Amino acid sequence: MTADDSKSPYAGLAAKVRPEGSRDAQAQAKERAAREPLLWIALRPGLLDWLPCRVLVDGQPRGKLRSGQRFEVTVPAGRYSLQVASGWLRSPAVNVEVQNGDIGQFVCHGHDSTLDFLFGLVLLYGVLLPGRFYWLKPFKR
Repeated sequence: MTADDSKSPYAGLAAKVRPEGSRDAQAQAKERAAREPLLWIALRPGLLDWLPCRVLVDGQPRGKLRSGQRFEVTVPAGRYSLQVASGWLRSPAVNVEVQNGDIGQFVCHGHDSTLDFLFGLVLLYGVLLPGRFYWLKPFKR
């Protein structure tokens, strides 16, 4: 396949044959739309592996997360505020809106790498900016 598939003689053929998609694709889309949304948060491994984190959804603890693990929670469709906290260390709140069938995926990073220890960032963020010690980034495949 080339980078420009629009020159292919088959470009758009599937849309002309079945503009609404195959029956299997329709069934899968209908089944997915019926599922409640999921929120996934993975904690990137770091030097503070022994420090468990709490996952907060709208400020309420929903579970714990350890380094290298993934936390998963089913929520009703709507808008949510996500945060990861460990003691006084936490991430800024991230707002996410999910609908039925959606999966909100995030990776949690922290200032706990070897370089952060060497440059004193762990101490800086741990003492002066504890609300920014961790941060959540959307994960896209």
